Amino acid sequence: MLLSAVWYCGLAFFFSNPRVSAGFLRFKAGIERVMGAALILIGGRLLWAR
Repeated sequence: MLLSAVWYCGLAFFFSNPRVSAGFLRFKAGIERVMGAALILIGGRLLWAR
């Protein structure tokens, strides 16, 4: 539990920086597309494995 708390607090601290937040927002759409495609591929692989 402590490790998870440290991880998420670290992420919150990291993304609270205005430069980091602005950089993430610039690439947000691309990151979401890649992650969406990856989840669809993983789901398709699970569907075909059954």
